Amino acid sequence: MKYGIDIKDEYFGNIIKEGLKKKGHNIINCTDNGVPILGEAIMKKAILANQTKIDVYVQIDLSTEKTHELKIVTGFKKVGMELVESIGEKLKEAGFQDIVIENGDKLYLIKHIDSPVIILEVRIGDKSARNEIAEKLVNALSCIND
Repeated sequence: MKYGIDIKDEYFGNIIKEGLKKKGHNIINCTDNGVPILGEAIMKKAILANQTKIDVYVQIDLSTEKTHELKIVTGFKKVGMELVESIGEKLKEAGFQDIVIENGDKLYLIKHIDSPVIILEVRIGDKSARNEIAEKLVNALSCIND
């Protein structure tokens, strides 16, 4: 499976990318590298994702606001609810109690990337849990092609 990965936290992103690679997946780095204009950065992510023909685009926003809270934003038109529910179930098994699923059909990335887009907003409580949370996310994302 070919994943387009967009994670701003470099340390966390490297754990996710290496974990998916170890499971035999291909990774396309879609994280913007210092593009100063937000609109241009988002447009370039969409172009890269489409040109490399990824199977799924995954953006993960990490925050230390609360413990084990997760929001999944996706395009209901492109991503079947079965896929989102499968990821949600894997994450519930991994200890995330509060999982919210939102429709993001109007977001630029979701509208302009040809493959399914999944945006995960993860609140972990404190940065010391990053390794554990990253491992749980790798396992949940790996279920996409099961």
